[in-house]
Amino acid sequence: PRSEAPFFYSLFFGMKEGSKFTIDFEKYLTVVALDSGHTENIKPQAPWLRRVLHERKAFPFKFVCYHRPAWGTGVKNDAVEIQRAWCPLFEEFGVDAVFENDHHTYKRTHRLRSNRVDKKNGILYLGDGCWGVDTRAVPKPGKLWYLAEAASRRHLICVTVQNGKPSYTAYEADGKVIDQCA
Repeated sequence: PRSEAPFFYSLFFGMKEGSKFTIDFEKYLTVVALDSGHTENIKPQAPWLRRVLHERKAFPFKFVCYHRPAWGTGVKNDAVEIQRAWCPLFEEFGVDAVFENDHHTYKRTHRLRSNRVDKKNGILYLGDGCWGVDTRAVPKPGKLWYLAEAASRRHLICVTVQNGKPSYTAYEADGKVIDQCA
């Protein structure tokens, strides 16, 4: 409930949908923010997620962001409930990429669909939230089937939309590129 996160909610005055919200750029691009279990449970947010993604189905670009990763780097357990409740909706409505956090590492998954690699129709999961915090060690580099890249590095992910396609570049603070994909 809101009473357990007064500082978070004070940053988003007037939020009517709890801790989840959307930011739309005309009818071109949307960013959907979800609460991965901090003040709202995951599964009850699925109807809202379905509704907002359906309302934006014609948007060419759709991105989602939340804290606990469905597909993490092994630092903590993956949020399997997100895999079950939200990932099918991301797939159904053609989300381009999902930005996950919490593990304090860099990661990029293979394109995933239906809990397996799908290079053509899968979704990228990027993260895992490591800019202004200490990094954590990736415990099993190269061992998780869904990870394309993982490293214990601070990063910022820049999304560029050019010629109708998004691309993703991960940078370190000094501007060094650590990963790129389209």
